[in-house]
Amino acid sequence: MSKLSFDFMFGFYVLEGTFVKNMLKILKIIGFVLFGGLLAACDANFAQTAMAVSEPQPAATPEPRIMPMLDEIIEDTPTVGGTLRLSMRTPVTLNPILNEDVTVARVLQLMFEPLVNFDDRLQVVPNLASLEFAFNGANVIVTLREDAFWSDGTPITSDDIAFTIDTMKNASETAIYSQNAENFAYYEILNAREIRIVFNSARGGEVYWLNFPVIPRHHFASGGNAHMMPVGNGPFMFGAYFHRESLVLVQNPYTFRSRPFIDEIQIIITPDAATDIHAFDRGLVDIFLAEIPEWARHHSVKPVHFAEYLSKRYEFIGFNFERALPALPQFRQTLAHAINVETLVSDVFLAHAVPTVSPIHPHSWLYEPAAQIFSHNPEQAQHMARETLTAIVTQNLWPTTEAGERRPLTILVNQENVERLRLANIITAQLNQLGISTAVESVPFADYRWRLENGYFDLFIGGYNLALQPDLRFAFHSESPQNIISYHSQTLDNLLDVAAMSPTDSQFERAISDVQMYLANELPVISLAFRHQAIVASLSVQGNILPNVYNLFANIEEWFIAQ
Repeated sequence: MSKLSFDFMFGFYVLEGTFVKNMLKILKIIGFVLFGGLLAACDANFAQTAMAVSEPQPAATPEPRIMPMLDEIIEDTPTVGGTLRLSMRTPVTLNPILNEDVTVARVLQLMFEPLVNFDDRLQVVPNLASLEFAFNGANVIVTLREDAFWSDGTPITSDDIAFTIDTMKNASETAIYSQNAENFAYYEILNAREIRIVFNSARGGEVYWLNFPVIPRHHFASGGNAHMMPVGNGPFMFGAYFHRESLVLVQNPYTFRSRPFIDEIQIIITPDAATDIHAFDRGLVDIFLAEIPEWARHHSVKPVHFAEYLSKRYEFIGFNFERALPALPQFRQTLAHAINVETLVSDVFLAHAVPTVSPIHPHSWLYEPAAQIFSHNPEQAQHMARETLTAIVTQNLWPTTEAGERRPLTILVNQENVERLRLANIITAQLNQLGISTAVESVPFADYRWRLENGYFDLFIGGYNLALQPDLRFAFHSESPQNIISYHSQTLDNLLDVAAMSPTDSQFERAISDVQMYLANELPVISLAFRHQAIVASLSVQGNILPNVYNLFANIEEWFIAQ
């Protein structure tokens, strides 16, 4: 897995549109995901005419593409040829193992295949290699597929996997895949296509950490400018790089995938996400990754189409267990019974999110739909509210100001996030109707983050960009410094630790189910939804466009450019 949170897969964020630093290194919560890609056919000399990375001539500014109108006929029959135009930040390296930038990693995913991929249920499936784990999870034999070649025609070997592991172990801590090999004790090359990886310890979901790209020893070990002129194994290969201007990818004739329809991919260098959107609006790029507000805006700006996918962005209601009222079980049960999660999600996210009962991705084979104990029940909410109010009075649990005056319970949100503000207002109204005085605190993101990190809140609405490999210790374990809700339970700690050490699929599935059921019973958080994200594409980009949670361009060979 990578630390990409798609925005690379396992990063950590608390506020919409903002990422708090990568997950707790101790707990090794990693994110993965890459987006980006281009296809291209070129003559035999093209990859060698622009190899001088030092002082090349700048690439020409792309001509804006004339956008078709909505009533024009969309092509159903794929056409061969054409150029797809993307964007990314300035790369420091095009070696995917050493790269630290998310946008660059998206593009590199087009040039480098991972050992394994994920199916529709987010289970690991073979890709560049197949896996055979020991019965006790102590090691795995990785076997390369027979049709695996580098873009220069050289066969991919187990020695390349060994070189990749060594590179990961020596990479910067902020490199995308730096933590994938942390549990690798050593490896044994068995033959040209097989390698055994021995783990320091058996742990739950170890197979997820094998989702990393492989790099060629014969190329990257040579030094020099090799890191900016990569040899890969994906559907596209390096064509040319113009420093701080653009990167060109062309079709890789040695890919084991089907040949793409698109001939070439041009990636322009942009300074930030806002510039990506501006470039799209001007017709300089064909695609950008959008949040919900951008989808709405681009419905009216110009004709576009969207390809949605269910992201790893998990939204929830959090409680401060250092404060008496939020820590009261009856109060949390009252709130769980009072809110109709499905209606909330439908009304606020407008079908651009999926309700969830736990912090496990709803499409995952590990998702436990039975983990819903306190579902929407207005009558039960009123009953629990009376119990809560009685406890508040008898135990003197009302929140107070620093001066000792009674104040309303507050729900903290960041004011930049319109959806969270709407959720908070609806929930506040429901609690007030039940007699529990509540107010919304909407503050700038910087204040919101500071208050969460320092415990100055009663309730909050926030989110995590979670890993596909669910290690929830960062959020709920008593010893985790990222446990911002200050929740402490030895029972939950034990369940989380068991899950982290369950070596087989069946043991891991049972352990993750037990964690979900505990969360459903004790309600340290109330789960709301996993949010959608989408590729916003110009109408010239056609085909079966199917982005997913781990790769926006997973099936790019099925895309084509309308001529």
